[in-house]
Amino acid sequence: MTLRKGSTKSVIRSNIKALLKEAKLAGKPITTKKAVALAMNKAGKSKLSKKDIRKRAALSLQKKLKKA
Repeated sequence: MTLRKGSTKSVIRSNIKALLKEAKLAGKPITTKKAVALAMNKAGKSKLSKKDIRKRAALSLQKKLKKA
């Protein structure tokens, strides 16, 4: 599997999705944190920005509230 080159949010997002999909098809467990780390490493970035972390936390909270 090849990951896309680039460091934009859309490229990183698509790489994360591709990693998770590939792992699911192969039957190998991979956590979202690992997929994010691999995609960020490919993009040449070290970590998510504070804004991205807040956005991810807000989306996670929304999903939990919808389930309840």
